[in-house]
Amino acid sequence: MALTKKIMGSVAAIALVLSTVLTFAFKSDKSELSESSKQFTPTTWHFTGTEASQIYNSAFWQSSDPSEPSCSLDPETLPCAFTVTDEDIANPSELVTYLNTNYPSDPASVADAADSRKPEL
Repeated sequence: MALTKKIMGSVAAIALVLSTVLTFAFKSDKSELSESSKQFTPTTWHFTGTEASQIYNSAFWQSSDPSEPSCSLDPETLPCAFTVTDEDIANPSELVTYLNTNYPSDPASVADAADSRKPEL
């Protein structure tokens, strides 16, 4: 009788340990799920510079529209308005980091990806 109780206690303990291990082994990572389903707020940035060399300088980007009349959809050399939809960008420094990551040392690609463009002055 005592041996049966010990065996039953051991079986119960093993079952508890196995169920705990299996629960944590197959539990989905919530941070991974929330990261993949994260929604970004599109942000549009306006380039105020006059030369391609200024594209990677945060001093020449602003979030408010300067209403430049020279902005168009024509294939010009400088970006005018640039919208980021796949990352949250809070300030011009973050935008320049984004541009350096996605368009490293390639101002023409930044201009090509822009919503509108303007000629270099």
